Amino acid sequence: MNTFPLQISQNSRSDAIGTGRVTYAYFDYADALALREMASQADLPKYLLAPEVSVFLRYVPDLRQQVLFDTLWNTGARINEALALTGASFQLDGSRPFVRLKTLKQRQRGRGRPGKDEEVFRLVPLTDPQYVRKVREFLTTLR
Repeated sequence: MNTFPLQISQNSRSDAIGTGRVTYAYFDYADALALREMASQADLPKYLLAPEVSVFLRYVPDLRQQVLFDTLWNTGARINEALALTGASFQLDGSRPFVRLKTLKQRQRGRGRPGKDEEVFRLVPLTDPQYVRKVREFLTTLR
């Protein structure tokens, strides 16, 4: 197996700036690229690997853009869902933080389009503690 030690931040898929704590993990880059190649042959959407996202976030200059891309990465939100988020959309207190995304998907609803006053939401748990910390800091700087 072709592996090499990769320096990554502890407990985070998205902490590009880092907290000073570093741990070493083995990342089989050849296997990850093979999986990506297999997915690209199946007409599935392309995706970025975790190390690629980390490098990408390092080069995003604006904090607002970093939080936007971090939100897309950590929640799987569509771009229109992420752009519609407000501070009230995030529930960061408690043992299980989550975000409430306004969506256009209508699975739980019956047939037909929703009315203009009817909004459909989906709840997405936030499992990355460093992302939750970053969102808290971002929301406090906006106030």
